[in-house]
Amino acid sequence: MLVLLKRSLSVALVYGIFFASCCAQSAPTNYTSWIWIGEHEFATEIANTPAAMQRGMMMRPGIEDNEAMLFVFTRPKPVTFWMKNTLIPLDMLFFNARGLLQEIKAAVPPCRTSRCPTYPSQYDDNVFVVEMQSGMAKKRNIQIGDKLNGCGFYVKDR
Repeated sequence: MLVLLKRSLSVALVYGIFFASCCAQSAPTNYTSWIWIGEHEFATEIANTPAAMQRGMMMRPGIEDNEAMLFVFTRPKPVTFWMKNTLIPLDMLFFNARGLLQEIKAAVPPCRTSRCPTYPSQYDDNVFVVEMQSGMAKKRNIQIGDKLNGCGFYVKDR
């Protein structure tokens, strides 16, 4: 029992050091973490509440090359996004529970009308969706199968 407790504390300490050192980098204001898609790093605002998910990128005049928004779902599921009150086009990247990129919707146009089209993923096991500046996935050569990881979390292979 004591050995198990010591091992658990050691693992917790290692993860704590990783989390602290990883997040010690100063992220831009209003961003809460860093993510990596393959080798590409993005300062990321995390939308993990219903209100944050509904608000998303609405009413924002722009987004920088190294910025993104990460939507986190509690279980794998089909997801549909729309661009209501979004002022700029975006790339949408859909990831499964293993953090593997399975779909890219590039250059999704903004919508400022009351009737906006929806953009469903073709997969039913999405856990993460990343929105970034339109054209950034192509510019950074982000490909289907690339892996998502982040500061303070690591998506394990199952």
